[in-house]
Amino acid sequence: MPLTPLNLTGTLNDNTVNLTWDSVIGASSYNVKRASTPGGPYTTIADNITTTNYTDSPLTTSDTIYYVVSAVNANGESENSNEVSITLSEQPIENGNGLLIITMVNGLQKEYQLSMSDINSFIKWYDGKSNGSGKAYYTFNKAVNGVPYKARKENIVFDKIMVFEVLEY
Repeated sequence: MPLTPLNLTGTLNDNTVNLTWDSVIGASSYNVKRASTPGGPYTTIADNITTTNYTDSPLTTSDTIYYVVSAVNANGESENSNEVSITLSEQPIENGNGLLIITMVNGLQKEYQLSMSDINSFIKWYDGKSNGSGKAYYTFNKAVNGVPYKARKENIVFDKIMVFEVLEY
C-alpha cells in the first residue's frame, strides 16, 4: 500500500473549495473524500485523481465540510490524510429589497429601505470593520425631498452599532 498523503490544505473562494496535498511516491492516483461531521464517515467524491489538487464546486450549503485524501496504487489504498475543514458561507441575496434596521448603543433605531445589493455592501463593510479593516463609518445616501438640498447622506459609526437586522422582501 502507498504511504498516506501529507499536508492536505483547503482554501475557499466563492464557495469553491481548492484542495492541495503533497505527492506520494509510488501512488498512481488519489481519492478525495468528504464528510459533514469531523472524523467521517467520509464519502468518496472523486477517485482516480492523478494530480495533487482538486476543486470541489459548486457548493451551496452554509455548513462546515470535512475533507481527507488517500493515495492508491496496485497494492491498495493508503490511510486517510489529515482532515481539513472548510466552513462555507451563505451566498448573499442580490435581488429584491429589504429593510435594514440598525440599533445603536444608545437604543436609537435607524431603518433603511434598500436594495439587497446595498444591504450586502453594508454587511461587507461591517464584516470588514469587525476584522479590523475599513472606514470607521458607513454612508447611506438618503432620498432628497425637494429643495434646497442636492444630496442627503447619513453616516453610521461602527463602534456605535449594537446590532442590526435585515428583513428581506
